[in-house]
Amino acid sequence: MKPKLSSQDLVAGTILVALALIGWWLNQEHPLGTARRMGPGYMPMLAFWIQGILGVGVLITAFFSGPRDVGADAWREIILTVISGSALFVMWMLLGRPATIPFLAVTAWLAATIALGLWFRSNMLPILAAMAFFWFSLERLGFLIALFGTVMVSALAERPPRVERMLAISMLLIPLCYAIFIAFLDIRVPLMPGELDQTIRTFARAESPTLAAVLSWGGLLLWVVGIWLCVLVLLKTNNDETTMGVHLLSAAAVVVSFAGCIMTELGGKRLSILGDVFKVIFWPIRALVRLVV
Repeated sequence: MKPKLSSQDLVAGTILVALALIGWWLNQEHPLGTARRMGPGYMPMLAFWIQGILGVGVLITAFFSGPRDVGADAWREIILTVISGSALFVMWMLLGRPATIPFLAVTAWLAATIALGLWFRSNMLPILAAMAFFWFSLERLGFLIALFGTVMVSALAERPPRVERMLAISMLLIPLCYAIFIAFLDIRVPLMPGELDQTIRTFARAESPTLAAVLSWGGLLLWVVGIWLCVLVLLKTNNDETTMGVHLLSAAAVVVSFAGCIMTELGGKRLSILGDVFKVIFWPIRALVRLVV
């Protein structure tokens, strides 16, 4: 009788549990709070618990899901990822667990990880580098550049990299993530690098209500145009079409999407402007209902 142990599930479950334990240990220094008043460590704690439970579930299924071995390519990806991730973790610990690792150390690690990924044609190393890039760049370069760079670095995992498609995807993600994390959840992170972000916030506090409304509506309009341009790029690159027109559309989508976020932030109203949009859209319906009733 053949053994039913699946080495694929065994390795996957072990990795999930190990990452959950490391995350839980690192999260101990953050206050949890309560379910009503969540602290900064509450949601990560829930995420690590869920990940750990899923990992245990995968480990259990490894004994019943049949013999499935880990291939040589998969072992290579695992070994490269563990080596690169361990190097980053050890460097971070030796530096005293800072919120942001010094620029030169970050650049050296990112360059080495990306170079290894390209040399070994790895799919995991660019993803690891992309996640690390977001961590390192969020406070230094701001939300927009961090998110844009994260998507573009992760594009190196595709063979060959399809730059225009990843540009379009990143520009679709920027307004979506801005709406969810910056506007709705009000997460306090810089939008742009350094003094530029502070200048935007100072301007938003000092401007007149009329100018604020103009900037907010203008930013929302640019978002709509940017999304439309991104959809066009995705449609045109569906068959690997990379003409000069596609390049121009991609560049325009980047400029318009970035400008939309900056104008929305300059307006100071963020997504409260959407309430005005819904009022305008539903005004004829409301007027008709009032006439009938």
